[in-house]
Amino acid sequence: MRYEEFKLSIIESKPSDWLYDQDTSVYVFKDNISITIDSDITVPSEGLSEDWISAYEDDIAYEKFFNLRYNGVAIERFRTVAVDGFRVFIPYPDKERMTITEEQYRIADILNLVYNGPELLNYFGRGDLSVVV
Repeated sequence: MRYEEFKLSIIESKPSDWLYDQDTSVYVFKDNISITIDSDITVPSEGLSEDWISAYEDDIAYEKFFNLRYNGVAIERFRTVAVDGFRVFIPYPDKERMTITEEQYRIADILNLVYNGPELLNYFGRGDLSVVV
């Protein structure tokens, strides 16, 4: 599989195309079980206090990384911010424009399927973030 095919498989998928194992915190792509996403526990989570985070009820947020994997090999790390008491994982925005790419949004939609997926855009609005298409 080529890198572009790998990324497109993830980006063009819907949250319902994924299985989530709560015991291992692993997301498995149903159409190709070689593609997985897991929580990166090698990077300790540090509290962030940035202006845009103060819009949430719990104004302490934490960096959270996820590994996009193919056959168990980490192909790419995906950076998010766990906001509002870890209720939602928001991709780290472009801080100058306060924007998130469509690719980032699609991956975050998958990551939040277990937690608050339907609320993801609501959380973007609260933080005054927008998705650039």
